[in-house]
Amino acid sequence: MKKRLLLLVVALVWMLGIQATNYYYSHTARYKSTNESVLVNGDFANGLNGWTNQNNESVNLDFWSVEAGTAPNGGNSIMSLKGDVASDNALAQTVSLMPGNYVISYYIKAETAINTSIKVDTENYLDIFVNADGALVKDADATQVAAVESVGDEWTQVVSMVRIEHASTLVFIAQSLSAGVMIAQVEVVPAEEVYDIRRMQRLLNYADKLLADDRLPEGRDNVLQAVEAMKMIIADEAQSEDKAAMSDLEGMLNEEIDAFLEMNGTSLIGSKLTDWSTWRKVDTDSYQLILIW
Repeated sequence: MKKRLLLLVVALVWMLGIQATNYYYSHTARYKSTNESVLVNGDFANGLNGWTNQNNESVNLDFWSVEAGTAPNGGNSIMSLKGDVASDNALAQTVSLMPGNYVISYYIKAETAINTSIKVDTENYLDIFVNADGALVKDADATQVAAVESVGDEWTQVVSMVRIEHASTLVFIAQSLSAGVMIAQVEVVPAEEVYDIRRMQRLLNYADKLLADDRLPEGRDNVLQAVEAMKMIIADEAQSEDKAAMSDLEGMLNEEIDAFLEMNGTSLIGSKLTDWSTWRKVDTDSYQLILIW
């Protein structure tokens, strides 16, 4: 009872602390912006202002075109007109960064599916790296940030994170992209890592599956109250930023689920469940839903 009450109280208190902010989701983490983007004209609202080719010269309009109103947010995007390898075919920008954590985010789509490359002078080269001198050509001393990405015909957000220890320069560069590849909403944002609500959502999905199981009739109200409290918290992203607090709540919800399964053990296998390992033998696939990231 105390645990259930605590869950409900926390939910109600945290609802008072809602704040507007931007969140970014990488493959494995969630980040909260702490300031505006430090990259210039990442929405291409001012054409190609702030962008250059690999020679620090004007972007070659034979290779790139600003497309009005085509970005996911209704703004502008930049489209590759042809993927030829040439000495002036890049779209690039350097950003001076002071020590801190930064999220790099952009949206991308392609007419035909591609995989980007992070190897210099290759087709579909799309790279993000950090160096000391701002050179647009990556060398062995650069810190790699971007990874190879699979790009399809729907807008996809790509999010990377880098920690800067000393004043450095971040380079965003696209080169020899296939014709029709589009990029939009490029940002380099000071940020901090916060609790990733996808963790709790997977646990809640698992709890919902248990609650929908007719073989588990006992103690449903206890779990249901805990589940509803957690859903109330993660309904607004700003309520669930604290990693330590949310991890504690994960543990509390797990305890409620554990007790629920203990009460219903006889219904499942004819004898009392004693721990999670027993349940995993009964329904391994369901349990693994909350473990796979």
